[in-house]
Amino acid sequence: MNKKYNILIAAILLVIIIIIAIKFKPKKSSLPINEKVDKVQTLFDWKSLSSSNVMKIAGKKSGVDFYPEVAIELSAVADLTGDGIPEGVFTGDGGNNELSIVLSRDSTTGSITLLRQKDVNGIISPVTLYSIGRAMVNEGYELLPKDHGYYTISKSYNKIGDTFICNESGVNAYIWNPSTKLFEWSSSYSEKFKTEACK
Repeated sequence: MNKKYNILIAAILLVIIIIIAIKFKPKKSSLPINEKVDKVQTLFDWKSLSSSNVMKIAGKKSGVDFYPEVAIELSAVADLTGDGIPEGVFTGDGGNNELSIVLSRDSTTGSITLLRQKDVNGIISPVTLYSIGRAMVNEGYELLPKDHGYYTISKSYNKIGDTFICNESGVNAYIWNPSTKLFEWSSSYSEKFKTEACK
């Protein structure tokens, strides 16, 4: 009797253990083993994009005027659109200044596009970020990956203080709009970064 009771208890415990094992069995990933990596690690290497390819993507029709005699180089990689896929910022000679553009790559098709912006007047054009350092004029930009955009800054030399001060409406912030696929001018962000940029 005691032996039969022990066998019954052992059988019940075995069934319970099997049920628990099945219930808490780790779920298999739906991705193949070779795809079980962070999406960002498998992204396009922006350094592999040649200067001539960047020139072709920008193109004269876009209104971006790089001097072809000077190489265009990768200057930054940052997720400016908030989709988890970093954009490439490329910088070259825009004449009497340094000119940067922002390129985006579609992770599905592999196509590379020149990103555009919509300014305060509603005009849509390619993102063109200038760095200018002259005796009386100073222009630049700051990338804002956390805010999904960037701001541009324009300053003029002030003789009285012997320093550069922000021009009126000298700070303009552009934030990515996933619906329009544009960096759009933002009044609130422009005001927010005015204090930081004009100190």
